[in-house]
Amino acid sequence: MRMRRVAGLAAALLMTAGITTAATGTAQAADSCGGTLFARATGDKGDLKLYLDNGTYCAVARHTSAYWGVYLPTSVQIHRADGAHSWKDEGSYRYYAGPVRMASNGWFAYASAWVGGESLAT
Repeated sequence: MRMRRVAGLAAALLMTAGITTAATGTAQAADSCGGTLFARATGDKGDLKLYLDNGTYCAVARHTSAYWGVYLPTSVQIHRADGAHSWKDEGSYRYYAGPVRMASNGWFAYASAWVGGESLAT
C-alpha cells in the first residue's frame, strides 16, 4: 500500500513539473534573446528586434497586441551583411517567430521579418 502511494506521489510530481515546464516554455522562448537591443523595427502587425550578446546576434518577430493570439504567416530572418548566409524561422504562428541566432564572427548583420503581410527590416 505504501509503495503505491509513493509511486502515485512521484507520478503526480512529474506531471506537475511537466505541466509547469510546458506552460512557461512558450513565454520563455519569446524572450530568450538576451543582450543589448541592437536594432528594432515596428509596424501595425508586428515588432522586430535584433539583439547582440557576446558575439551572437538574435532576432525575434512578435505580433503586436492587436494580433496577439491570431494565426498569421510570420517569419524572422538574420542576414549576414555580405549576403552570403542567412538564418530563418517561418510558419503560421499565433505570437512570434524566432528566436533565430547567428554568430557574428566579425560580420555585421541585419534582420527582416514578415508578419501577416507586413514587411519589417532593421
